[in-house]
Parts: sequence; C-alpha cells; structure tokens
Amino acid sequence: MVRFRVLCIQLRCAIFSPTFAAASIIFAAALYVSVWSLQRNNSVVYGVEMSMFSMDVLVIAILPSLPFALSYQSEHRQRALGSYYIRADVSTYIAAKFTAAAVSGACVVLAGYMVYIAALLPFHPFDDGMMHNFNSFQPLYESGHPFLYVMCYIASYSMSGALFAGMTMLLSMYFPERYTAVIMPYIIYMLLTFALEMLGVPPALRPSKWMLGYMDLGTPLASLAVKFGITSGMLAAGGFACMHRAERRLLSE
Repeated sequence: MVRFRVLCIQLRCAIFSPTFAAASIIFAAALYVSVWSLQRNNSVVYGVEMSMFSMDVLVIAILPSLPFALSYQSEHRQRALGSYYIRADVSTYIAAKFTAAAVSGACVVLAGYMVYIAALLPFHPFDDGMMHNFNSFQPLYESGHPFLYVMCYIASYSMSGALFAGMTMLLSMYFPERYTAVIMPYIIYMLLTFALEMLGVPPALRPSKWMLGYMDLGTPLASLAVKFGITSGMLAAGGFACMHRAERRLLSE
C-alpha cells in the first residue's frame, strides 16, 4: 500500500505539471514543423509515418526527460530527500520516482502525438487509402484498421520516450550538471549507433530500431512485444541501478 501511494504521488507530480504540458506541446510542434514541407495534401496517417524520419533525434531524446527525470537531482540539491525517505524507504521512493519518470516520458510522446494529430485533422483526412511505410505494421492498415496502424507507431515511439527519460534519471544521479544528464542519453545513442555501424551489425539490431524507432519483426504484435521487452529490461536494469546508487549516496552522506 505504501509503495502504491508513493507511486501515485510521483505520477501525479510528473504528469500534472506545467512542464509536462509544455514538453508535450513543444513535441507536437516539432512534429508539425518537421513534416510541414511533406504534408501538403497528404493524410494524417502519412504525417505520422513521416514524423520520425524527418524529426531530429534530439527532440525525442530530450523532451520526454524534462517533466520529471531530473526531479531526483533537484531534490538532492535542495537536501529534501531525507524527509521523503522517512515516509518511504530509499528503494521504494527511488523505484516510484524512476517509474514515474519513465511513464511521464512515454506520456509526453503520446500526448504530443495526440496534439499533433488534432492539429492535422481539421485540414487533412485521417486516411487517404495510401500507405508509404512497408513494415510489420502493414497488415493492420491493409485489413482496414488505419487507426491501429498509427497507434503502433505511437506506442513504439512512446516506449522510446520512456527509455530516454529513464536513462536521464539514472545519469542525473552521477552527473551533477543538469544539462549533462539531459544530453548524455543522446550522446550514448549516437556513439552506440556509430560503433555498431563500424562493427557491421545488421541494421535491424542497431539503436535506431530498439532504442529510438520501431522494430520490424513480421507482425505488429511481435514487433511491439520485442520493443516492449527490450525497453522493460533496460528500464528495470536502470531502476535497480538508481536504487543502488541512491542507497550508496545516502550511506556516504
């Protein structure tokens, strides 16, 4: 019960905040601007298909982290963590905060896409009968479910938002400078991409698929399930690392 209550408090702080609203709107604006020259008379489906191809990686690497991923760092600077640890033990509090950071990261992407789609709908049809990306989500579109087709993209990108937000919180526990913690996940992504390209790793296994974009594994369910499994595994490891770091920092102080 204590864990659930702490998690609810952290989620409320993460999502019901001006920073969350601002990050979501900026994300939607970035999507809109990135496809402005491509959209023309095309559909909303096309706009979603093209969004991540034309948008800078920095947008999804940074914006999902802003609402809550740096909250631990802020509380540590304010020396407020001790009072929170009294109400809940270190592991419970940090696990709740890490979960809230990841969820808020996913929700920034989800909310951003919803605003983006709402902005397109008055001027563009949702679907014009044409599909431009041929991947494992294709069967949904071909079976007459363009909305589910679009939601598969959004779900994949939302998981990426959660991953980047979780990475930012973990790194904020090691780097005292706020901007360093925010930019480091992007740098890690770029270094991994470069290293795996140099090693000749197949494109399907590079970070552009499992860390940033969507998996392409034959069926929508398999693609989303594998992306979810990878994201969940990395976030679980990051959460345990955060708890361990917080406990060691408390002992050392």
